[in-house]
Amino acid sequence: MILPHDTDPTPVGELLAAWVGAKLAEVDDLVDEARSRVDAIPDQRVLFSLVGEVIVLLRALELEVAELRKATRR
Repeated sequence: MILPHDTDPTPVGELLAAWVGAKLAEVDDLVDEARSRVDAIPDQRVLFSLVGEVIVLLRALELEVAELRKATRR
């Protein structure tokens, strides 16, 4: 944007400052949202514990099914 020499650039500077301020506020909001989403991710140890529990339960179920199949064949 080219301003004539006799024009005061203050309004343009104020407009630019307002725009930059709005963008910074938008970025701050996005950063806050990202931080809240990261905080909502469960701890990895909890996930590993749950996976281990599911594996143990699955193995126990496999053994029970195998015993039931043996019982029905007799």
